[in-house]
Amino acid sequence: MREDLEQLGRHDLASRGKHREQRDRADMAVRLVAYVISRMAGGDRLAEEAQNHGSKGSLFALAQCHLIEGAWVDHARARSRGVGDGDLDRVIDAVVARVDAQRDRDDRDFASAYAGYLTAGSPTSSYVVPISRALDHFAVAFLKGAPHRKLAVVLLDGMAWANAVELLESAYSGVTWAPLPA
Repeated sequence: MREDLEQLGRHDLASRGKHREQRDRADMAVRLVAYVISRMAGGDRLAEEAQNHGSKGSLFALAQCHLIEGAWVDHARARSRGVGDGDLDRVIDAVVARVDAQRDRDDRDFASAYAGYLTAGSPTSSYVVPISRALDHFAVAFLKGAPHRKLAVVLLDGMAWANAVELLESAYSGVTWAPLPA
């Protein structure tokens, strides 16, 4: 699949206008296909991860999964969306629809696990830190005993992890990000 994408990139029109956009969409779609394959091949890794976290394991495992790969997947989904009516466009749209359905299932699973966590009185954990204690937990711990350190805290309320990926990409232009399996 990577070879096909590289061949597409070598086409004379690949770097021009709408063709460049289509090539970029295809690149992100290939990453999404790799994600789907890794999810299928990984068995029930969420269940395995949940066992490592005790009674609220599913919540922590789902949160960790979203943190590790969810932002990158959401970013790739956003970059894969576009307008076109060719065969390649239809295939890209089908890949995005497949991943959209998986992410919807993940979101429902997380919502259910989170509701159970709240019903249980939001037990404390090293994996979940309420926003009201985040500064003490992270910032104070970072600065404590290291007077040379400086810290800027930027709170971007409601920002999705995928948006954070975009900010990181623009802040570190020239850095290659490859967290999704290639």
